[in-house]
Formats: sequence, C-alpha cells, structure tokens
Amino acid sequence: LNVNIVLTQHVYDSTKISPNVMKIVKKLSKSKTVESVFVGFSGTISKTYQTYRKLRLNSSKEELIELTYHPKPVIRAYAFWGLAERKESGLLSLLLDHINDTIQIDSQFGCVGEEMKLIDFMIKLVVPEYVFTSDYLFNNQTLLKEDEREILDSNIMFSDNNLNYTKIALLHTNPKANFYQRIRELSSMQNIYAIVALAKYKNFEDTLLIKNSYYFNKTKDRFFESFYYTFWAFSEFPNAC
Repeated sequence: LNVNIVLTQHVYDSTKISPNVMKIVKKLSKSKTVESVFVGFSGTISKTYQTYRKLRLNSSKEELIELTYHPKPVIRAYAFWGLAERKESGLLSLLLDHINDTIQIDSQFGCVGEEMKLIDFMIKLVVPEYVFTSDYLFNNQTLLKEDEREILDSNIMFSDNNLNYTKIALLHTNPKANFYQRIRELSSMQNIYAIVALAKYKNFEDTLLIKNSYYFNKTKDRFFESFYYTFWAFSEFPNAC
C-alpha cells in the first residue's frame, strides 16, 4: 500500500471557537512549551498543563480540530494532544494535513526537555515508540489501525522533511515492491535505518551497499549506531555479510 496524499491547506477560522474555549486558548497561548502534568526534577505541577486539561475537557472535537490550525504552534500541539488523548477519530487525516508542519517546538515531560518538529510531536502521540501521557510512558499504544499506519509510513518515507519518525517508519516497514526504489535511494544517501529496510528485500545487488553501511558514520558518537544497525541489516539478510 503506497498512498501519498496531499491535502489542501486549511485556514484557521477563529469564529468556530466558542468564547469560553477562546478564553482558555488565549491563556494557553502565553506558554512557549508543551508540558506534562509534572515538570522538572522536583516534579512540580504544571499550571500550563492544568490549562491544557481545561481545553481538552471543555472543547468539542470540532473546536480541537480547528485549533490544530491555530497560528501559534503551541496551540496546535495542545489541540492535537487533546484529540489523541480523547482517542478521537480522524487522527490520520490530521497528521497527513500537518505533514509539512515542521516548525520546532519545545516540550517538557517530567525532567525531560526536548526540542522537536511539531509534526514529530503529533506523530509521537499517536504511533510512537512510547506514548507520553500525563504521568507514564506506555509502549506501543498506537491509535492507528495497521492500514492507517502503512499510509502514514508511506507518506513519511516519501517526504523530504527529515523527521524523527522517518527512522521508525523505515525500521517498521515490510518489504513492498513500490517502496523499494525510495528505500534504496535513502540507503544511497547513507541513511542507516534505510539499510535495515533495504536488507529485508534480500536483493544481492544491494550487498555492497549494505556492507558499506558500517562506515556511514565514522564519528565517535555515531559509530556504534552504524555498527548496531549494520548488523541488524545482516540479521535480515545474512548473505550480505
């Protein structure tokens, strides 16, 4: 399944937001960081999170969807988080519509601060390696069906946005004929995660490329990463050794 979808860019319409919700949005928009319920080493209760909670509880689904197009990235992030936490339908369409929303945002979950692209934050809430909730990390709690995930992964792999999720999409994918050329292209660009995906095709013409992946990252901080994923590729295609 290879479905690359380009959706029309939605224009934010503030008239679709009720006055009560707009007051919450105005307060929340003062924040520059997306925060969980507890932040910092001391586990301080986040006032910003409490405001977000009000947004999630008092907004309709339609209002939250509209707010994912708000001019301020932090509001777009919180609005999508609310939809994901409520497990609303239509999350895939929103992800695809925001696939080019690559502005950087800051997040603070507990004592872990992180900067990432907004679309990566959105995807992380829906199909991450770990899903952040207010207090815990739950592994593999995907909110997409398998066919929806394939559509998302396809769009991400064929995107040039260099997202964090590209790694997960490549490592998660199964060998499909219509993905091969793109995966080989990424492998030729020294994408070590693409090498693992490429090895799954077990194509002898790719043997040299897979072997050479060991030397993709010679810097000290990336050497062991190349080592790890090269041998992962070998485990997928032993004849490439």
